[in-house]
Amino acid sequence: MTLDEDERNKIKNEWSQFLSSWPFQWVAHLSFSRVPKKQEAEERLKLWTRNICREESLRVGHISIFNELNRGHLHSLLLSKEADDRKTLRDIDRRKWATKWNHEQYLPGLLDDFGGVAEIDEIYDLEGIGDYVASNITIRSPEKSDFWYYDKDLLSSFKSQDRFSNLINKKKVDPDTAIKIISEEIKNGKIKI
Repeated sequence: MTLDEDERNKIKNEWSQFLSSWPFQWVAHLSFSRVPKKQEAEERLKLWTRNICREESLRVGHISIFNELNRGHLHSLLLSKEADDRKTLRDIDRRKWATKWNHEQYLPGLLDDFGGVAEIDEIYDLEGIGDYVASNITIRSPEKSDFWYYDKDLLSSFKSQDRFSNLINKKKVDPDTAIKIISEEIKNGKIKI
């Protein structure tokens, strides 16, 4: 399927609106020291996020775009639910977690020396960051990018994301299927968010 520039922009704008509808707190730009397979990259991201949850005593969710172009890299939008002590990701040292991405070995022997460069920023402009991350979805070659999430229950608990919540809560669609439906609707230009 060949899309003209207007169609590509329309799909990018829909992705941008979709991504900016959650109250994300961090954007993490994550690269790798060697080109990963998709499964390796997804597993490393999951383990890194799980460590944030454990070490910081927070419940964290993310939506991430993996782009195979330019040596494989991730753009991850993260949010957290306020902990009992009112702590969120905004209260956490981002440099600590960038360093852990760079240097920590999550699965010795399997993913040794896998970390690359990590840059983690606090989000102040949800619409702008949604637009930036959406630009990393390879609309011309959708097979070159992938869409991942962590803690689907946390993500669906935020009522500001109506499309995702409606699919799960009203139509009783499981979260994996909801993500697939939304991805297909956006890719095909059928969704209006």
